[in-house]
Amino acid sequence: MQRGGAYAMSEIFVNIMTTAASGCLVALFAHWLRKRNNK
Repeated sequence: MQRGGAYAMSEIFVNIMTTAASGCLVALFAHWLRKRNNK
């Protein structure tokens, strides 16, 4: 029972980390595009 809960927690953690990482990448990419277009 405990191992299943820990697995679910790590699954959620990985999911959050992936979402945060992709969000940061998208923000950086949009910022870079804006900077490049302004030149």
